[in-house]
Amino acid sequence: MARLVLIAIALVGSCYDPTFADCTTTCSSSALCPDDLACTGGYCRPAGATGSCEGMMMSCPPMAPLQCGNAARPEPPNCFAVCTGMASDAATARAFKINTWHLAVLDDPAKAAAARTVAGGTAVWIALVQATGQTAPAAGWRWSRDGQAGAALGTADWASGQPDDGDGTENGAEGCAAMTSAGWTDDACTATHPLLIAP
Repeated sequence: MARLVLIAIALVGSCYDPTFADCTTTCSSSALCPDDLACTGGYCRPAGATGSCEGMMMSCPPMAPLQCGNAARPEPPNCFAVCTGMASDAATARAFKINTWHLAVLDDPAKAAAARTVAGGTAVWIALVQATGQTAPAAGWRWSRDGQAGAALGTADWASGQPDDGDGTENGAEGCAAMTSAGWTDDACTATHPLLIAP
């Protein structure tokens, strides 16, 4: 009997595989990937992974909340949605979190391009804010969502002449960022825009 129990345990144990399967989980930020994995091209991938995940049968997490007023279902690998029914100031937008959905972090060029397509020319908040006390319009920009400060800006997709803090002189007037059809612009954090969200 003990021998049968050991065999059953060995068989069940052989089915368990704690390793991560490449190209199976979509992401918008490395912070959303399991430990030791990075968000690359919209997928959580192990270090040194090569090739493309394109062509994989993937799906986005369950649709964003109904109050967002979204008509279209997001498509992988970059799952973005515009909350047309939730226009707000930047602080409210950054605090948005329902299930896995939150204000979008666009930390690589592919994500920025895909997000711009989804927004369709509408100016939308993204999870980018400028730290207080800066002396130049382009200084101190960081990704921030769910009320947490995140990674430094890295690759940027600023529209021509942006950021400019409104008049080209840094005085803290425009410390939040919105994405437009031309690229990112700095804007007053009290302005109202729909939210660009991602899982």
